[in-house]
Amino acid sequence: MRPEPLAVGLGIMVAAVAAVRLLHEVGYHYAGVMILLTGLLVGGLITVLGKARAN
Repeated sequence: MRPEPLAVGLGIMVAAVAAVRLLHEVGYHYAGVMILLTGLLVGGLITVLGKARAN
């Protein structure tokens, strides 16, 4: 059984935001922004492509 694309995409986005908060506290601002952008892009792609594939 495959997981829901929406759940996987949102999970990746939440993990990216959590990583950014952690890195921001440590002082890695640029790396945090790159992880956030990559996480949102990958999470959004998984969500959109997964929903399109299901239809």
